[in-house]
Amino acid sequence: MDLSALERKISNLENSLSSLEIWLGLMTTLVVIGLVIEYWHEIPEAIGDLRKAKKWLWKPVCIILGAILITVGVAGELCVQFLASSKETDLRKANNEVVARLGQTAKDARAEVNSLAKEVTSVGEQARILSTKLTEALRDAAKEQAKRIKLEKQVVWRTLSDTDRQAIAEQIKPYVSSFVGRKIKVSSYFADPEGGVFAAEMADILVRAGIKVDPKQIGAQIVVDELDFGVWITGPSADETFMRVFAVETHKHLDTPIRWRWGPQYAELGVLVGARPIPSDLKTGLR
Repeated sequence: MDLSALERKISNLENSLSSLEIWLGLMTTLVVIGLVIEYWHEIPEAIGDLRKAKKWLWKPVCIILGAILITVGVAGELCVQFLASSKETDLRKANNEVVARLGQTAKDARAEVNSLAKEVTSVGEQARILSTKLTEALRDAAKEQAKRIKLEKQVVWRTLSDTDRQAIAEQIKPYVSSFVGRKIKVSSYFADPEGGVFAAEMADILVRAGIKVDPKQIGAQIVVDELDFGVWITGPSADETFMRVFAVETHKHLDTPIRWRWGPQYAELGVLVGARPIPSDLKTGLR
């Protein structure tokens, strides 16, 4: 049942109650009048009996007192009922005012809820738009970051930390005995400072493993035919296993191309640090 239906029901009940109170007051008034009429003659008779007897008699006294008490009591009940009816009327008016205020408060609350619902809908739409823009911004940022990482890979120098060089040296130490009386030539191109520094690091790895190196060609290699990129390890077929381990272990610590070749055309083992790798679309005519 909604609020308006409750208000109508309360109003009908109050009207019925008011009507009943009027009838109750009328009936009580009739009772008072009836009592007055009933004892109109009995009281004078009881008083007359007392005067004639010239002594105390309980019967006439009880009649007089009973008539007075009953009549006064019913009349008092009528007065109290009248006053209570007035108070009940005031109470109903106060209740009606409270109900009216509560109804208005409920209407205001509903209006506020509807307003907030519209605002929430608007905020939700704005959040959706912002979320879309944020997703697009994150996607663009990811693309830019990928470009930046790609660019960094093109310009950053190849290098191995001290810990990495020591770890690689430990892996190639078992092959030291095969290099007794031999040296590994380490070289890099002329006017290539980045390649020269990385070639020195490669030489340091071999020295840490206990292998002698020939570093004279670091920064001194001249391009004769084609420019080589990445790291090339070449040597006799007998050193194939060493070259593979050296290349694989180095590649584990640095993501850069490392290749190896072996065969009878190589009289000694050498490590050439070529130019830093560049994107494939710039390698036309280069190997």
